Amino acid sequence: MHKSTKKNLIAFFLAISLFINFYIINLDFSQIKASVSSLSATSGKEIFKKAKIVAPKRISFHKAFVVQEKQVRVKNLNFCNIDETSKDNNLYQAEYLKTTIPQNIQSGDYFKAEIYLKNTGNVRWISDNSGCQNFLPVRLGTKRNQDRQSIFWISQYLENVGWVSGDQKNRIELKQDYIDPGETGIFMFYSKAPEQIGIYREYFAPLVEGLKWFDNTEDFYLDIVIGDIAQEDFTKMKFVERSLSSVEMQGIKNVEVDLSEQKMYVKHGETVIWEMRISSGARKTPTPYGEFEIKFKQEVRIASGWPRYIMPKFQGFDRPKNGFRGYGFHALPSLSTDGGVFWTEALSHIGIPVSHGCIRMLPWDAEKYFEWTEVGTRIYIHE
Repeated sequence: MHKSTKKNLIAFFLAISLFINFYIINLDFSQIKASVSSLSATSGKEIFKKAKIVAPKRISFHKAFVVQEKQVRVKNLNFCNIDETSKDNNLYQAEYLKTTIPQNIQSGDYFKAEIYLKNTGNVRWISDNSGCQNFLPVRLGTKRNQDRQSIFWISQYLENVGWVSGDQKNRIELKQDYIDPGETGIFMFYSKAPEQIGIYREYFAPLVEGLKWFDNTEDFYLDIVIGDIAQEDFTKMKFVERSLSSVEMQGIKNVEVDLSEQKMYVKHGETVIWEMRISSGARKTPTPYGEFEIKFKQEVRIASGWPRYIMPKFQGFDRPKNGFRGYGFHALPSLSTDGGVFWTEALSHIGIPVSHGCIRMLPWDAEKYFEWTEVGTRIYIHE
């Protein structure tokens, strides 16, 4: 056979072979795709395939952080169907259970935190990553002050860092697709430890984004301890009821009382660590204003005149150069002869100026304040 003819036949058979292979491969993929669609539609089983997370090449994360393979799945989205007929009776409520974080976090370390909340309401929680359409996701949001930028927020260098994308920098996603009443949801996020050693506190609460914060659910806080901390920092943080760090608590202890707002602000330097509602002097018996200091402290003080009020956690105050003239901070007063009637009335007066000049506080605030102050603590009272 002529050489050129032989070459032509070889080329012809190669072309036929390539065509047949291409046809078979496409047929196989079509069959696989049809099988997956059929299985997903009829049985609801999940088909998994693995895909690597795309990440920057040179990120050195904390030892606890491992870049894992992400499971991409064809889901049965029946859980997206929530009964809207009882929408007015839907109760979004949660109980804080625990937080898991690594120990011995050092400056600059990357770490993972997981916050566990139990669904104690009567409606299903749906997450951002559920795949559901036209729904309101359940998230964690920052509190005290509400919607502040979290000190734990980091940029989304990787997928699934837990923070909701956007400019707010104050929302954490629910890890699972959905959580039914009675089940436990996990809110997970990654963060990077600040460079300055200290205790960093952030308050959170759950919410239905675009609808409301959860009902009957208390704020809770997460403390991240960075480096080796002095006992003094732990003592300071014992009294903190805001999102801040021990690093911010510089300066001497002092108290600001705003008579117009009926509020008291407990401070380190210029940093407010907690605030409380009070009841100051009535118009005919006003609380004096100006600069004062704590003169003495008594567990319980009995008024010398009628009607002999019982005043727990009493702290007498006056101007630095003056002696004590009768004014003080104390818990709600009571009488020993009325079975608690006066105390109950005083409780309803918090936030209203009705006292004889002293500054009344709720019992739990008074107890905490009594422990925090010292003789000589500076007081500034203004209208």
